[in-house]
Amino acid sequence: MDRPPGLQRGGTDPVSVKIVNLRTERKRRERASESETAAENRARHGRTKAERRLDTLQRDEAARRHEGHRIEDPAAGAGRVEPDEDRSDPS
Repeated sequence: MDRPPGLQRGGTDPVSVKIVNLRTERKRRERASESETAAENRARHGRTKAERRLDTLQRDEAARRHEGHRIEDPAAGAGRVEPDEDRSDPS
């Protein structure tokens, strides 16, 4: 009896079937998806503590430099409190 190609006996058949556990395959796909999402999040949000600290220091330095160049109008008395004014007592 001749069998169609691919259904012949022996280990050399051109069509080999791999038995797959569906639960295992589903979990493998989920892990791969989660791993890809984690990699994207690390690229988007991941910064080392040193990088965050450097960014904070640069931001603080820029704010100090900006404040140092502020020109105040002496006639306007910007933020000055007169000695006879007492702001602690509202009455």
